[in-house]
Amino acid sequence: MKRLLLISISLNLGLLAALWLQHRKLTPAVVAPVPPGPNTSRVMAPGAGARPAVVLGTGWQSWLEPLRKAGVPTGVLAELVESDFEKRWQSRQVEIQGRYMRGEIDADGLAAASIEHDIEMDRDVRAALGSTEYRAWDMDRVLGGLRVGEARLSDGERGHVYDLERGLQDTLRQVQEDKLNGAIDGATAAQRQKDSEGAVGQKLRDLLGDHRAILLEGADDTVGNIRRNLADVQLSDGQVAALADAQRQWDQTRSALVNEQVNTQDAGLNGIIAAKADEWQAQFAQIAGEPALQQYLKQQDSRYVELRRNADRWGVPAEKIDGIYDVLRDYSDSVGVYQQDANARGVDSAAMAAAEKQFAAENDELLAQELPSATYAHLKANGLLLTN
Repeated sequence: MKRLLLISISLNLGLLAALWLQHRKLTPAVVAPVPPGPNTSRVMAPGAGARPAVVLGTGWQSWLEPLRKAGVPTGVLAELVESDFEKRWQSRQVEIQGRYMRGEIDADGLAAASIEHDIEMDRDVRAALGSTEYRAWDMDRVLGGLRVGEARLSDGERGHVYDLERGLQDTLRQVQEDKLNGAIDGATAAQRQKDSEGAVGQKLRDLLGDHRAILLEGADDTVGNIRRNLADVQLSDGQVAALADAQRQWDQTRSALVNEQVNTQDAGLNGIIAAKADEWQAQFAQIAGEPALQQYLKQQDSRYVELRRNADRWGVPAEKIDGIYDVLRDYSDSVGVYQQDANARGVDSAAMAAAEKQFAAENDELLAQELPSATYAHLKANGLLLTN
């Protein structure tokens, strides 16, 4: 976890105040060497007598005000409250980990505990700072992940963007919590996440316009990835924004479905994933055109990128790059279709694997016939052939 200042809450409070005052180039505090009792510390004000002892270990309520009066800024107070919470959470974490090791909870239980941790810590910081200071601190934290400077947000726009982004964070956390608690299934969670992010993205574009909304979200490399991979395609800012939204939604949907497939071993999800991929590609083509889609798909495939990067070194003529890639891609597409059909017909996994291996060998043989032996050897050595 990022920390602005790695300060333990068990530090002598007088020393902390003194260091802060010295940082501000004011008169350093004088800390009286009074031996503290158990879990206590004495703080000295500059030029004054000792303040009443502050009891540590019972939470931030016992030491927050002395630090606030000493001039410690809001950001540091928030970090100290978080550190205090983490210290108190340790025993809870040990308990949770023990329950997991004993088999009393599963991975979802761990994830739910993590969400609970974040909610409770956030509640502590809000209570400690108060609503006004908390909003200012949290706004800096949330907007820190966006390119606010490039988007040139006004003070009013900063507040609106913060409300949208913070609301989205809370919504997505609630979606995840509902899924872990069994209130919704994975598909519903993915759809709610998609709808929420799409709605916020649209509101940002309505507020800032397409161009500034893209600049604001520049920390997300989706926009940059689209521009890099479609550098030769003339696209408007609105098209790029729409493509980025479609890509993000597809990435999230695919991730949720793949995770569900891993957890459930449900082979039927392959068909759903393929159908969702088709929907994303159709949306992409509608926005930018079919040639742009095909170019983008190639650039997303590491096999095509490797072919382009090493064509001269491997002796691959430029005019044959697309043909070689088509063989590799067509095999992958054909295998996907075969798997769906085989699953529907109840073909056992061993027979499916044998058929796929045979098909791969036939495609590799096709490449061996079309390419010089040295080029074929380079493809095989670099893991591009189907039977590797």
